[in-house]
Amino acid sequence: MTLGFSASLLNGQLSKNQNIELHHSSIVTAFEPRFSYLKKPAFELYFFAGAGIIFHKNRTIMNGESVASQLYTDPTTQLTPIGIRAGKKIAAFVEIGYGYKGIANLGLSSRF
Repeated sequence: MTLGFSASLLNGQLSKNQNIELHHSSIVTAFEPRFSYLKKPAFELYFFAGAGIIFHKNRTIMNGESVASQLYTDPTTQLTPIGIRAGKKIAAFVEIGYGYKGIANLGLSSRF
């Protein structure tokens, strides 16, 4: 299972006296069955597919006052045909796929 969070803020000016802020945040939760092509103690080549729900929150602020707010959910998926993890307890990983994690995903992971 995976859990992720993202947030963004866009500031702008509609006219000389109108400032606008657009806030967006989202939380995704999904189940991700993972299968290995090759698994060794310090190296793994794998693939996975995920499906879940993404929760969105949008808020518009104009001249310091909240003028609109919206909460909604969408189904979401991920297909990652190639993932590489190198390391034992602490490892680096690289994943190539398409969906809620984007096209390229890389970082550090740990196993307990």
